[in-house]
Amino acid sequence: MTALDKYLRLESTGQWRESADSAPREVLVSFGDATLVLSDFDETPLAHWALAATQRIAMEAGRALYTPDVEGFETLEIDDAEMIEAIAQVSRISTVKSPRKRGRWVALVAVVAILAAGTYFAPTALRGQALRMTSIDSARQMGREMVDIVGLEICRQPAADAARGTLEERLFPDGDFRLLVLRDAPAGTRFPGGLLLVSESALAAFSTPEDLAAWLALLAADPAPEPQIFTDSGLSDVFTYVTTGTLPPDTLRAAAEGILAGARTDIATDVSQKVASGSTILRSPDWAALQEICLE
Repeated sequence: MTALDKYLRLESTGQWRESADSAPREVLVSFGDATLVLSDFDETPLAHWALAATQRIAMEAGRALYTPDVEGFETLEIDDAEMIEAIAQVSRISTVKSPRKRGRWVALVAVVAILAAGTYFAPTALRGQALRMTSIDSARQMGREMVDIVGLEICRQPAADAARGTLEERLFPDGDFRLLVLRDAPAGTRFPGGLLLVSESALAAFSTPEDLAAWLALLAADPAPEPQIFTDSGLSDVFTYVTTGTLPPDTLRAAAEGILAGARTDIATDVSQKVASGSTILRSPDWAALQEICLE
């Protein structure tokens, strides 16, 4: 009996993501002919993964995360210990099996190389998967959670909120950035999801909306913080994010504090950054309302 024959009747459930931005879907996992078969609960096959290509990219608290491709766009999470061991056994045999001694040596060297590469590339693949699955909406939610966790107060006032919305639409019509005015905060910085954080004192210091627009363009041009957040997070936290879509509060707090520590502290703008416009960005009453957003 081969190792594959031994496991042909073995099944478990798993959480399958068809792509980086897909929601996890519970599936049945079983063995086929040199493949891992993912099916729905009506036993309709959804995907076939070649066992030789299936890679385990993370293991945490009895949960294993697999991918069938180098990019890691498609993933499968399994927490069944017997299935995890079976995949390891069958994948190993399908990789190293060879009838000749020379072939065994070549296969052994290949396996050692794969394991060595995996030690380096698995964390990179896991963090890459976390970044790919982070849409603008989920990144923005992360940014708002960070604002709340460190206790930053967002200023709101109906007339000012309307003016802020108008400013956002004219400066960032694609919706990639949002302006938040904060009480008692550093002058300005960029949080995940394109959240541009500006303090009330910085806002009050601008004489025209065009000056503010030029400065917001500088903030928007700063590197997006999401890649650094995943780089700085521990593998356990990144694994949790990939499987649940959330990072632990302590990790978010540390990320927020790190970003705020490097926030811009001045409001100097370059004339070359001034936004070209055939008309004023905001009418005078709207501009006045926006500058008073933190007064209530």
